[in-house]
Amino acid sequence: MPQKVAELLGVEFVVYGTANITFEGTRSYGSSSTTYKDKTEKDKDKSSGKEFTSNSSSTVSNYDTAIELNIFSDTGSNLYSVSRNGFGNSLDTYDGTLNYLIKRSPWGSKNK
Repeated sequence: MPQKVAELLGVEFVVYGTANITFEGTRSYGSSSTTYKDKTEKDKDKSSGKEFTSNSSSTVSNYDTAIELNIFSDTGSNLYSVSRNGFGNSLDTYDGTLNYLIKRSPWGSKNK
């Protein structure tokens, strides 16, 4: 109970929070580009022409993040409660979301 935790720690406020991070899979992207020395060479015999090919690919992992934040007084009353989904889809999205929620709490600094 928040009241007992505040009493044990000797503090006026207790913050409870959870971060639920769910892996949602990966996405792969790729592209390929071919460049010829000049436009007429692409129609000639491939052995005599100059052809340059470039390939690239990347894979991105996606995560869904949900943050819940509750602030209780030393009497056990809930003073602030908020939950929000993360901003973005990377693994460390919880950090920015948590900072955002703390800034907007009644005790957060909105100047940073």
